[in-house]
Amino acid sequence: MSRLVRGVVKLVFIGRYRAVGFRPQLSACIAAAIAWMAIAGIGSSPPTATAAPIFFGPTPYLSSADSPFDLSGLGTTMFLEDFEDGELNTPGVFQLGIPEVRGAVVGPSAFTDSVDADDGTIDGSGLGGHSFAATQVITALTFPPRHHWQVWFHFDDATLGFYPTAVGFVWTDGVPMSAMWLNSWDGRGVELPRFIVSTDNIFVGTLGDARLDGTTADDRFFGIVNPGGISRVLISSTNTGDTLPFEMDHLQYGLYVPEGGSLGLGALALAMLLIISFRVRFS
Repeated sequence: MSRLVRGVVKLVFIGRYRAVGFRPQLSACIAAAIAWMAIAGIGSSPPTATAAPIFFGPTPYLSSADSPFDLSGLGTTMFLEDFEDGELNTPGVFQLGIPEVRGAVVGPSAFTDSVDADDGTIDGSGLGGHSFAATQVITALTFPPRHHWQVWFHFDDATLGFYPTAVGFVWTDGVPMSAMWLNSWDGRGVELPRFIVSTDNIFVGTLGDARLDGTTADDRFFGIVNPGGISRVLISSTNTGDTLPFEMDHLQYGLYVPEGGSLGLGALALAMLLIISFRVRFS
């Protein structure tokens, strides 16, 4: 039981004993309120920096409504970069290195694969929006050469006021049977467990379809939540041969709000109302 719940219990029961003595009805209502608070998460301890990261995806994604993250705090506690202004410029995120090793925004074209809703209509096509293309890294000088495509994102705690505890993105395009992995580092710079989506062969996976003309049915969301913060992420996708880079979109990052957090606040408010009501009634 958390310090908050213990405090409420102590305040109410001590107050009741001193004023009017023990009341069975009051006890039952307090017990019910405390139970509700516990279910909603008010009575649980907050996650610690040593808690294991939680991974999300792959899940279908056509618009921001499909995000598993709470985006109600956009611009303050959560940020979403959709690249629709042609740049990576939301606060607190940046790339390092010379332009040749950075990913780049891709504008509307016959091959662009933006998130479906970004052109104003969910119609199965991402040609009319913007996406973000990866940069190529050679991993083996075979014939054809083996390589993978990657994108780095770094997060600035000085600008944000915190390191994000949640980071997500949408994989929108690549060759059929692409693999994907996500490397991330916590707020202290310690590498976290890797998230891999592939078959037994790391260079062969399950992402992508046989279309390179902006179809969105294969778009998938991936994300990570880490209570100890996330200082940077590396998104990689593997292919063999001379292929097009993978594309991504809807980079989202900020403070993670667990499901039921709003319910917990409502439960606390109701519990306090019950307490006040019974104090007035029995005093």
